[in-house]
Amino acid sequence: MNFCVISPVPGLRHFATLSTTHLVLSHITHSTYMTFYRERRDAGDTLILDNSAYERKVSSPDRDLEYALMFYQPQICILPDKINDPTITLSRSLRFLDKNMERFREVEWMFVVHQKPKGDYLESVVAAVLDRRVGHSISWLGIPRCLTTDHKLSRAVAAKSLTYEGLKFHALGMVDGSIGELLELREAGFASVDSSAPVWRGWMGHSLRDRRREWSDIPCNFTSPPELSPVNRELILHNLEMCGVKRPTE
Repeated sequence: MNFCVISPVPGLRHFATLSTTHLVLSHITHSTYMTFYRERRDAGDTLILDNSAYERKVSSPDRDLEYALMFYQPQICILPDKINDPTITLSRSLRFLDKNMERFREVEWMFVVHQKPKGDYLESVVAAVLDRRVGHSISWLGIPRCLTTDHKLSRAVAAKSLTYEGLKFHALGMVDGSIGELLELREAGFASVDSSAPVWRGWMGHSLRDRRREWSDIPCNFTSPPELSPVNRELILHNLEMCGVKRPTE
């Protein structure tokens, strides 16, 4: 299972280069960030373009996502979604796909699985993959951590109930930095997972094994983080090792 290392801009060349699969946030327009990931694409790495719904609380506007598709030329793109609203997610995803699948023929599309408070997460997935117009183009399912944190469902179990021929699974984020869940996801056949937790928590001086009450859940500051100390850099590398990411060779 590939681990997409998400890092603040000053740490990209130190940490993000330890993986060859990357999650790229479409809402970040910092020139260093954009140049870095375009270079990774040119170097042959795999880019998963994210719609930034988690970070922005709403998916990037379609025009911004389309621009990012043209700039980064990613191999995979996450379709527009709305957290915990499978109906709107389905509508936005299929509308975007219907408009753009002919423009970006080489892109693989990822549909994000959501569930209503009292709904069935299977319904929206079935509707998406069976849609006569565009369903055949969906080749990835993104399983967000809110399926576990908000609805108390195992993402590994959810994936096993969503087995359609040819579909691959990506886990969107880590649940409380859980190494145990990473093992479950790997065993369930997930192709990839992304998270800022190993780098950001280490940047703030914490191990993934620290109890939640020992660290503040401060959102990752991508462009202006505090200065990184050598001690915290070592802590980050240790966190990444726990996630299966190898240290850089000296």
